[in-house]
Amino acid sequence: MKKFSILGVLLLAVALAVTVVSDGGSASAAQAPSLAIKQSPMWAIPAASTSGETRGHGSILDKKFAFDVAFKKGAVTGYLEYQDDSYGYRLESRTISWLTITLNKAWFSGTGLLERPNMPGATVSFSVEVEDNGKPGILDTFRIQWFGPGSYTFYDNVMKGDIRVEGGY
Repeated sequence: MKKFSILGVLLLAVALAVTVVSDGGSASAAQAPSLAIKQSPMWAIPAASTSGETRGHGSILDKKFAFDVAFKKGAVTGYLEYQDDSYGYRLESRTISWLTITLNKAWFSGTGLLERPNMPGATVSFSVEVEDNGKPGILDTFRIQWFGPGSYTFYDNVMKGDIRVEGGY
């Protein structure tokens, strides 16, 4: 039997009912994973780290990303690099806090250094959701969100590149 918190179910209902449009990003409704959920800034995320690895690189319009995150032997390791040329944003991870993998989807979060035009670098908390829909990767999806200072959300299908998700439930 799957357990859901009241806050998680409420968050899930709001996420499914509302389409989110970010600073210059695409619109997309959140989709719920198939196991226990917990509170998240904008979408529902499974609750615990699971063994496995996700890695990928690619571009979506004027946005570029690269990441490799693994949870093995009780530790999460990896990196994320993200760049949005339309805003001049560049995010480089400093820590990766957790990784959860379910079937062909992975969620991970951490902190990173955000560089912006004419502003000093700032530490932000980020969350990423990826979906591996097979080769050659054009049906894969990438979603990123960060908070403070400021907030940002972007979600779309990968136009060039590939995402891999291995392990998990």
